[in-house]
Amino acid sequence: MDVCCVQGYASAARKAWQTALLPHRKQLLSLTIASDSSLTRMGGTLFGAFLGTPCRSVPELTPELMAHIEAIELDATA
Repeated sequence: MDVCCVQGYASAARKAWQTALLPHRKQLLSLTIASDSSLTRMGGTLFGAFLGTPCRSVPELTPELMAHIEAIELDATA
């Protein structure tokens, strides 16, 4: 999830993540949190643990990471 613009903690954002991801948690292969906020990355990592999904956090979306995400999306639609 690209949350690069998120700063701090917002309970509304947490609720939106839960609403969007909980129904699909069995389908999630992994979760990557992209944010320059350590608090946001920590929250995303905790949420990944709650989902039971492998999670990593990065400070920004790099071209290499975007290419990897696009390859996964193409695989999923094939």
